[in-house]
Amino acid sequence: MFIYSENDFLVPVDQQIKCYEACGEPKKIVKLPGAQHYESYYFCSPEHHEIGMVEAIEWFRKYL
Repeated sequence: MFIYSENDFLVPVDQQIKCYEACGEPKKIVKLPGAQHYESYYFCSPEHHEIGMVEAIEWFRKYL
């Protein structure tokens, strides 16, 4: 599972997409719309963090 920030300036989005594409199944990619690199953390953006956590919990319940 990949969770990436749409406006990530530290890790280029195209590199993140290439890593995702290189992985085998099962896989899922989740975009945090309008977010920058650190906005996946609660203390930076609770809204974006919530998106990632909901997706991660769903993924873990399904595949672990």
